[in-house]
Order: sequence, then structure tokens, then C-alpha cells
Amino acid sequence: MIQKLSIDNVASFTFFPFSIALVCFPFQFLARVLGVIARTHVSHPYMVSCFTTVARSVRNLFSSDARSFFAQRMPNPVVIEPTAEHKATVIWYHGLGDVGESWAEALRTIRHPNVKYICPTAGTRQISFQPMFPMTAWFDIHGLSMNSREDIEGIMTATKDAHKMIDAEIAAGIPSNKILVGGFSMGGALAINVGFRCKQKLGGVVALSGFLLRRTELPGTFNANRDTPYLFGHGTADEVVPYEWGQLTQQTLSKFCSNVSFKSYNGMGHSTCTEVREG
Repeated sequence: MIQKLSIDNVASFTFFPFSIALVCFPFQFLARVLGVIARTHVSHPYMVSCFTTVARSVRNLFSSDARSFFAQRMPNPVVIEPTAEHKATVIWYHGLGDVGESWAEALRTIRHPNVKYICPTAGTRQISFQPMFPMTAWFDIHGLSMNSREDIEGIMTATKDAHKMIDAEIAAGIPSNKILVGGFSMGGALAINVGFRCKQKLGGVVALSGFLLRRTELPGTFNANRDTPYLFGHGTADEVVPYEWGQLTQQTLSKFCSNVSFKSYNGMGHSTCTEVREG
């Protein structure tokens, strides 16, 4: 199983002890310590996600994909080039606190020779509901409920950037209906928003543990992807993005789109596994 934990729904937590630890201990060692604490001494799922994400963020600061965090707002995406003729493109968005390389690693195990895979990394920013520890995020999060205020400007900016990436693939000769966008958690939410609001007809939209953004504005005047395949996957034991949110997303989008599928993964939490990747 490849764990993809994030803190999209983590309760407020004070990171002051970590700021001291970051000064006093080597980063890689600290990442390991936090990971062990998360696995062995923390029982609440929100806190487990919190500790795990902090550990990942510390480790990612020294990964090849994330060393440019402090040099630019949005690092270059990880690109897996096709090994044969380029016929299609998959653009995949990570969750909160993650980087593109971690998903590129997973996609390399299931890659198709004719497909190009692009895994962008979000810029690092402060998150309003927990401002003490900046992390990678596609947009800001103001609260942890379905009724929380949304970062409309941030969502719009991330969506426009995604549409530019799609336009670049089209300009390179890939038909829009051979382009698939997808993502996990916050990245899945972004993928849904990108797909539904894209002016070009896409090949598909995939969201794992995702949720619907700007739902009060639907359906709007967006028509290009009303019959595009949407596939949502969600673990029934998801402790971060509740399973019910995934169901509500499917039910809401089905009112406007004719090809929306929802797949449940019994007992799976906020993660992915072999069954998800293969099917």
C-alpha cells in the first residue's frame, strides 16, 4: 500500500514544539522521529495525519522536487515522458502538504508507454486554519466543514494554471479528449473543478478522496464536459475527507453530468492502495 496522507481535515494544532525541533535537530532525523510518533504514540486520526504531514513536509524540503520551495512559488512539475509515440497525457495533482514526485513514483509503476504523465507541485503557503506551518497547497483552507468559506481567488488561480497546462499539451499536438486530469484529496477537488470548467472536451476526470469546490455556483455555463467520464474513488473509513463528502460530490455532479461513477473501497482510510491503482 502506498500511503498518501494529508491534513485536509486536521483539527487545529500548535506547531511551536516543531519550530524548536527544526532548529535543534537535523531535518532528516526529525522527519523520522515525527513519523515514528505518528505511528506509535498518537491515536486520534486527525493527529496522526498532522504528525505524518509534518514529517513528510520536513523530508520533502530536501527532496529533488522540493529544493526550490524557497526559490520559487511553484516548482517545475515532474514529467514522465512516454517511451513510445505520445498519444495521451495525464495531469495529476497531489494533496495538501505533498509534492508531485511522490505521485510520480506511484504512476511509474502503472505507466502506459504512449502516455505522458505530469505531476505538478503546488507552491508553499500558509493555511488559514493552521497558519503556524507553511506547506504545499493549491489554495487556502479557511475551515474544516462543508460550509467553511472557500478561497475563491486561490481556486481560480490554480484552475487557470491547470487550464494553461492543458492548453500547452493541446498546442503540442495532443487532442483535448486524450487528456485526463486527476488528483488526490485537495488535488482531487482541484481536478474536478478544472475538468468541469474546462472549455475543451477532456478525456476524463479522476478524483480520489476528493470533494466539490464552488458547489453553489453550479452548473453555470460550462458545457464542454457535461458528458465527460468522471470517476470518483473514496475509502469508507476516510478519516480526513469524510466518505459522505465523496458521495455528496458524486450526487451533486450527477445532476449536471451524465457520466459520473463512484467507487467505494471498504475499510480504506485517507490513502490509496493496489486495488485503487489497478482499477
